[in-house]
Amino acid sequence: MAFPSPSTSHSYTKHIPFNPARQGPAVTIGADGLGLISYFDVTNANLKAAHCSNTNCTSATITALDTGGNVGPESGITIGTDGLGLISYLDVTNLDLKVAHCANQFCSPYLRRR
Repeated sequence: MAFPSPSTSHSYTKHIPFNPARQGPAVTIGADGLGLISYFDVTNANLKAAHCSNTNCTSATITALDTGGNVGPESGITIGTDGLGLISYLDVTNLDLKVAHCANQFCSPYLRRR
């Protein structure tokens, strides 16, 4: 299968800088039209969320969502019917599948765990 050649109708932007300590990102577009990303912070073994500050996601508000042990790998994210982020992730420490429901569009400072 051949891929189309790049055209002037596409633009590519350098996003949040790559960091090998961030793994398993899941991405969705929030109700505000900006990116919402969940990922596993390898260095701290935490689940984090990044809410893009602009459509190119050149900067973001980053929040630690769960810091209780080795939590956050294999995350998935969507927007719930209330317009807020809904994140599923693995709690390796307790061998549980968890869900975090963001309390606001930034997933900060509070969230409700289920």
